[in-house]
Amino acid sequence: MTSPSIGRLIDLAAQLERDERLAAERLRRRDRELGRELEAAGTEAEGRVAAWLERVRVHGEESPGEQADRMVRVVAVWLVVAGVLVGTGVAGTLYFYDGSHPVNVVRVLGVFVALQLVLLLATLILCLPQSVQRALPGLALLQDALSVLSPGRWGGGLRRWLPAPQRDAAERFAALAKRHHRLYGDVERWWWLSHSQAFAVAFHVGAIAMAFSLVAFTDLAFAWSTTLRFDASAWLQLTHALATPWAGWLPEAVPSAQLVEATQYFRASEGHDPGVSAPWWPFLLACMLGYGLLPRVLLLGFARLQLRASVRHAFGRVPGIAALRDRLDNALVETAAEGEEVGARMPSGAPASQEANLAEGLRCHAIVWAALPVAEPSALSSQLGIELASLASAGGESLAADAAVIRGLAEVGTGDPVLVLVKAWEPPVLEFLDFLGELRQALGADRGVVVLPLAIGEGGRVARPPATDAEQWQRGVARLGDPFTQVHVPARLSA
Repeated sequence: MTSPSIGRLIDLAAQLERDERLAAERLRRRDRELGRELEAAGTEAEGRVAAWLERVRVHGEESPGEQADRMVRVVAVWLVVAGVLVGTGVAGTLYFYDGSHPVNVVRVLGVFVALQLVLLLATLILCLPQSVQRALPGLALLQDALSVLSPGRWGGGLRRWLPAPQRDAAERFAALAKRHHRLYGDVERWWWLSHSQAFAVAFHVGAIAMAFSLVAFTDLAFAWSTTLRFDASAWLQLTHALATPWAGWLPEAVPSAQLVEATQYFRASEGHDPGVSAPWWPFLLACMLGYGLLPRVLLLGFARLQLRASVRHAFGRVPGIAALRDRLDNALVETAAEGEEVGARMPSGAPASQEANLAEGLRCHAIVWAALPVAEPSALSSQLGIELASLASAGGESLAADAAVIRGLAEVGTGDPVLVLVKAWEPPVLEFLDFLGELRQALGADRGVVVLPLAIGEGGRVARPPATDAEQWQRGVARLGDPFTQVHVPARLSA
């Protein structure tokens, strides 16, 4: 299967969101038919979702994902062009020689070696995974600060100059990443890191091309000059250390003692012979290649590999993907039933916790938040159409009591999803969102948490809340950026 792109990821997430508004029976019938077609066509299981997406998408118009892919290409081209222009400008300035003052070797090495090593260190810090972030306090803040300086972040500023379709697609992905940061955060991070390295590679290509053209078509005089306490012997040792990687197979790019002594420069000195100082240029170009271009090419390849891996990972974990795979795969072993089926089963081979929608008879643990008046567990199970494994209360007594509830659910190793029943007419306050964050940390990354905003109807029965109340809970929980903590209103409830 070919690696999915950011555009495919956007289209998949958008399609699954649209499917949530369709009736369950209609979804099952459509996807079972498509599953049979894909199996008959010999589509392997790994490529079935991508093939399904191609079948159900609206043809004849450019999808948001295709617009996003075009946006990615446009931004990449702009950054490459900017990198070449900046690189040629910097090299042209450092290698400028009008006969009055020679090209200062110290300045060239300061920009194309010392500064590049600092920037490489910053890039490597940005590449550190989240597991290292948790082990090193303050690393996340440092990464956030360094990311502001990354050229890949310029893509956000460039969005406003894109054509309207690409701009809309870029904003769609930005909103998607913000809403489900835990799932799509790595995609976003490796996207701008790969673009940063593309800019860096273009910068060094432009700089090397400019430097070589000036060497080839003009007569440059080189010298080294600094107010620091560097004598000729110390400078020779430093340049030999820098030339170590190629000293054995490219000796002409290693400065000699005679060259170092002959080209020490003071502003009061007069006369610069390009013929004497010319042996500096192979060394300088080798430094630009070895310490500038080559590491950036390697980092660009690494960042692109990580980007493809993160997109592939997210593609397989989009909310709703497990239920989709179940509908497609069930087509291989089931025949169409007469009449409407009751409740979709959870995906075979995938934990039920990964889906927010409550299947008929699904086993769950429930938390009643802030003294929501609900019936006894057996009556509540019947009203919601699920099996309640446990029922606890939180958000009313103390933080210690809430922590005890969280610990009890974390100790349950079945992986059953956790329902949090809340008052739909009250907004999601920060205390509740903090509780969900602590619950997620205790349960692990993938165990499902489903927030049920409920109204109370006649006889104390739970009822469907008004659409405006449900929407405010959707917006509040979305701020957590957790794709496996979702808001759901069971279709079986009456208003």
